[in-house]
Amino acid sequence: LRQRCNLHELMALGGASESEVQRVIRRVYADIKEHMTSIRAKVNELWQARKYKELNAQLVANERFDKAFRSDADVCAPGWAREIQDSVEAEIDRIAAKGRRCLHGKCEEEAEALMRDFALQLIYLGRILDDLPRFKDACRHKMTALLDLCHEQGSWGHCYVFKLGMLLGQGKLGDLDKEGKVVAEDDRIGKTIVAEFKHFKDVTT
Repeated sequence: LRQRCNLHELMALGGASESEVQRVIRRVYADIKEHMTSIRAKVNELWQARKYKELNAQLVANERFDKAFRSDADVCAPGWAREIQDSVEAEIDRIAAKGRRCLHGKCEEEAEALMRDFALQLIYLGRILDDLPRFKDACRHKMTALLDLCHEQGSWGHCYVFKLGMLLGQGKLGDLDKEGKVVAEDDRIGKTIVAEFKHFKDVTT
């Protein structure tokens, strides 16, 4: 452990035997490993549930531990952290790809029929952007690319974007609460997308 020598010296000054010192060190080491295992299990659980805000807090806690015990390979597992990052990035790519499929190769009528699904993908990306700050740039890049793709749809692209902005601005897309209403967070995210992306300037003016 990082402070193993100091702990050893302190216990020796207190009259502890060598075997007692080693026993305490092993116990402390085991407790730290157990705590790290619990943090990582919680991170995996939160990721599976897509609870991004709580996930971010656990990732921050994990990073602090990894930094503190970087020299102890049995405690610090940078490969595990990379796996979580890869999973989030893959999720961002998956959402963006689903959004693109709502437009790519579609005529105006087909695209409008899929508009709600397209808008939902923007909200899903918005959730990650809001609650996982380390992925903010990646999400904003994907959202911008999706909205740019709307404008690239020939004569009907700008009209589609206007209708999309109206839809998002109404706050009627997202998860539903027990009363069947869109949860406040998704309502806010939809409206924030319209307010923050220049593609919707005709909607906000």
